[in-house]
Amino acid sequence: QINAALQVAVLLITGYYRLALTDQGAEHLRQSLPVRVFDTVIWRSDAVGESAYARQPLPDWSPGSWAARHYRAFAREYLGGHNDGKF
Repeated sequence: QINAALQVAVLLITGYYRLALTDQGAEHLRQSLPVRVFDTVIWRSDAVGESAYARQPLPDWSPGSWAARHYRAFAREYLGGHNDGKF
């Protein structure tokens, strides 16, 4: 309704955390949307907010954080590599 001309091509799930409800929601999106939903999800992490507050890129601020690892996995998936579970 805000932008009727907007067309979503792909979807990346962010702010993810392990809970039956979020698992169900992610699966629902994958099955019901007419667009690609990336396999990689970005887990919720305090490091994201901390890096924004520090005005530092997440990979520099906290390269070993779950979010940084998941963003690297997403980049591989986006660029055509496979997401083999390694971060």
